Amino acid sequence: MLSDLSAVGRNLFTAMFSDEPLPDVEAAIVVAHPGDESMSASWLMVRLQERASVFCLTKGSAGTLQAARLAGVPAGNCHNLGVPEEELAADLEHLVWLTTAAVTSLQPRVLVTHACEGQNLNHDATAFAVHMTARLLTRAGGAAPLVVEFPHSSNPAASSEDCLATLARQAVRVEFGPESRKVKRRMLQCHGDGRLTLDRAMFQSESYFLATTGSALDTLGGVSGAYVDAPWCTIDDFKRDARKVAGMLNRAVLSSPSRA
Repeated sequence: MLSDLSAVGRNLFTAMFSDEPLPDVEAAIVVAHPGDESMSASWLMVRLQERASVFCLTKGSAGTLQAARLAGVPAGNCHNLGVPEEELAADLEHLVWLTTAAVTSLQPRVLVTHACEGQNLNHDATAFAVHMTARLLTRAGGAAPLVVEFPHSSNPAASSEDCLATLARQAVRVEFGPESRKVKRRMLQCHGDGRLTLDRAMFQSESYFLATTGSALDTLGGVSGAYVDAPWCTIDDFKRDARKVAGMLNRAVLSSPSRA
């Protein structure tokens, strides 16, 4: 279970971000929008290269393909699921099954995605879908993949104190040297110059967190209010819908997959 990570799992997480040879793992980086992978996981893409696959949920893939090539990730490892931006968070159950279907053939040992922070509705919906995908992948009898999260911003002031207090327990911060900064800047340029002015701190480091429970919602803590990017949806509404879907899908985890 994700709530009881083994020492092997924790050691794998540590090894991924060490100076030691890369462990023999397949990782799926699942993001809401093209460009999110370059903004928050450029270092990990360079580290993994052909062992990384990138899945963008919303439409638009040209920039991601170019950025992936700069990181050393093969074009064939990049996938776009083509969900309209405005529909991504509309049906969480559908999003979970869509994400699960996309990554199942890869059988990833690690899933990398957004942290649930209560800032961006599509990011939170994606994080929820990835956590549930990790559970559903156990239906064939295998171990659940590790879930590794990255925050929306490297600026602590941009996240709630509750969220940071939860995330800080399992954090790895990668400090960038000149070459890493240069590669990240070139990757972001593939998505347009506008992203380069969002947060200068993003060129200094990236942070990654090992999820230690099976719920993406744990990092929301007591966060409430409406989403800035989706003011028609409150964080409490999202959490209520997500818990309802999680309850239904958890029953699917306990049942055997149907056979044709």
